[in-house]
Amino acid sequence: MEQIAETQAPASQDQVKVLTELVQQLLREKERNQEPEDPYVTTRIPVTDLTAYPELT
Repeated sequence: MEQIAETQAPASQDQVKVLTELVQQLLREKERNQEPEDPYVTTRIPVTDLTAYPELT
């Protein structure tokens, strides 16, 4: 039984190594392909804009 565990360990270590390399490659590609933020488009309303309308707060 121990012999089976010993032969499977290197294979699983190799799989972890390969998967780690793939994840790192995907993260590098994601960083390279990020689009710059558009300064004219906002994803949220600044809180200071809401103070001009007290009935909304």
